[in-house]
Amino acid sequence: MIETDRQKIHGMGRGAATAHRVHDHAARYVVIRPAATARSLVLTDPPVYAAISRLEEAGILRGVTGRQRGKIYVDDRYLALLNEGTEPQST
Repeated sequence: MIETDRQKIHGMGRGAATAHRVHDHAARYVVIRPAATARSLVLTDPPVYAAISRLEEAGILRGVTGRQRGKIYVDDRYLALLNEGTEPQST
């Protein structure tokens, strides 16, 4: 899954390098906030927001808060893999 995402990101052109860094960060932390991601990656906010937008368009990340400010983003597919087998069993 990560390799498929990397191939999508590679085709993003000029912003691909930052998108790769944000994608790696999202893979490590699963749930991310743009400002915290920018601080962690030692980047300014605008390129991180642009990378997140590209990753959203590619179907890699999704905003989960439904608001404009303070948005949280997640990779649903990766989160689903992490949650696999954690559902309570019905008896």
